[in-house]
Amino acid sequence: MGNLLPTRSNSMGNKLLILRLHKGRLMQEFDFSENGLKKRQRFVWIVVLVSMPCVFLMILLTSDIKTSILVTAFAVVAVLTLSLATVQMRFINKSMRAMKVIVDGAGIVKRHAGGEENLAWDDIVGVDVRENSRGGCVHIKMRSKDKNSIHLSGFERMHEIAELIRQNVSEHVTVETKRSKTDPGSLAYCILGGVVILTAIAFGLARGANLHDTFKFAFSGGIALYFLAYRPMTKFNAEWKRYEILCGFAMMLIAIRMLIRMFTVG
Repeated sequence: MGNLLPTRSNSMGNKLLILRLHKGRLMQEFDFSENGLKKRQRFVWIVVLVSMPCVFLMILLTSDIKTSILVTAFAVVAVLTLSLATVQMRFINKSMRAMKVIVDGAGIVKRHAGGEENLAWDDIVGVDVRENSRGGCVHIKMRSKDKNSIHLSGFERMHEIAELIRQNVSEHVTVETKRSKTDPGSLAYCILGGVVILTAIAFGLARGANLHDTFKFAFSGGIALYFLAYRPMTKFNAEWKRYEILCGFAMMLIAIRMLIRMFTVG
């Protein structure tokens, strides 16, 4: 009776779901989405490849550095940046492929390279489900009685995980679903982010601030807003929440300091 009896469901040719009996309870296991990994990787490369020429042109137009020296320095920095991005991307992909979500009659478990997070169904007091503009489930947040939380995003069959959560939590638990009008990774968001950064840089230069302070203001402010609003580290591993908040506030303080210098320049 204690043996595992695995049966695999390979619908659409993908190893998305594992069903097995464990102590009489149906267990379902969800892997991280390979398609999601490819989309994230493509998005990162687009940002890197578009931003690097923009930075080069900005430095070229706003500094007195000789073009030959600037081109050489930029080429070296570009090679190092692309190499680092490649190594980092491989590390991130490996970590994400190790992530799994396991759902059974007792509760839900999120496994990752650093360990696991788990919540019993009776301990869950709130569930937030976020959908994209097309109605697809992109993020799930579950909150417990002791204020612990589990974030799920990027897994295969997210809508199926959300439905299993609805079926298993207490009837007194509110499952709130929100649908975004636009997708965070869409072209519109990229354009909006670029406009905000260029506006910040133009503002700094118009105030007479040097390029270094202006770039530090735009970069620090963007990273701070990304960490504090989107919370990418917490969604990956809830144990990183405090470090993410500290990093976000530190970057915000740097941005505020640069902003004050822009207003007091001259």
